[in-house]
This record gives sequence, structure tokens and C-alpha cells, in this order.
Amino acid sequence: MARLQVASVSVSLIATINEFCLAMFYPSIIVK
Repeated sequence: MARLQVASVSVSLIATINEFCLAMFYPSIIVK
């Protein structure tokens, strides 16, 4: 049960980082 919770947290963390990276890189792609 605890392992599933850890997996869920890491997945949401990866998704958050992924969205942050998209937010950072997308404008520079559009500008270029």
C-alpha cells in the first residue's frame, strides 16, 4: 500500500516537472 502511494507521488512529481519544462521551453520554440 505504501509503495503504491510512493509511486503515485513520484508520478505526479514527474508530471509537474514535465509541465514546468514545457512551460519553460515552449515559448522559446515559438519565438525561434
